[in-house]
Amino acid sequence: VEHSSGSGPRVHGKPGETEEMYADHVVNATGAWAGQVGDLAGVDVEVRPSKGVMVVMNTRQVDTVVNRCRPKGDADIVVPHETAAILGTTDEEVEDPEDYPEEGWEVDLMIDTLSELVPMLRDARTIRSFWGVRPLYEPPGTGTVDPTDITRDFFLLDHAERDDLPGMTSIVGGKFTTYRLMAEKISDHVCDLFGVDAACRTADEPLPGSEDAGVLDDYMERFGLRSPIGRRSSQRLGSMT
Repeated sequence: VEHSSGSGPRVHGKPGETEEMYADHVVNATGAWAGQVGDLAGVDVEVRPSKGVMVVMNTRQVDTVVNRCRPKGDADIVVPHETAAILGTTDEEVEDPEDYPEEGWEVDLMIDTLSELVPMLRDARTIRSFWGVRPLYEPPGTGTVDPTDITRDFFLLDHAERDDLPGMTSIVGGKFTTYRLMAEKISDHVCDLFGVDAACRTADEPLPGSEDAGVLDDYMERFGLRSPIGRRSSQRLGSMT
């Protein structure tokens, strides 16, 4: 990457100023913002941001995931987590992934609908609710109306091939569970462009904390500790505890 302050240590501009930066290749891996970044480059990246709410209840009413056996839609899953239960979710298309309403009816919908599956939810207390935006990608010509029908698969868009714009690739769509595979695909793609012959380590590289997840367990066993907090820390953080 080259920047306008020249080689050597980078000199940052002042607030409000702009700076030009140059790269041999640009990867657009900006999730729900990929369409906006595509607009800056003059290419159409058909991302359709869709918000969803998750509601955390104060008691763990179930010991296993409860999911409605029906076509996908709103309010169809209850997930136990430690001493709480998490209810999900909605699928509402939004224009701007940074500016969208967080509405009470969405929370009410989760509780009212999922109470049909787990009646105890009617008397439980809501601890918190949070929203996120899915980076759904719809290939051109699909014409899907309902965002719940848009694929959760991911796509690599080679803009040199697709839009006659060399030097830029977008990786779009996908879910949290596919991010490492997406990283591998885009890394392999860029390596191919630059003639780099190297095996991708993404699938084999342990995530931070999982290099030796038994560190805290061994410590607790050695000193006779049986702390629930310690166990949760071990499960969440592994060797980073």
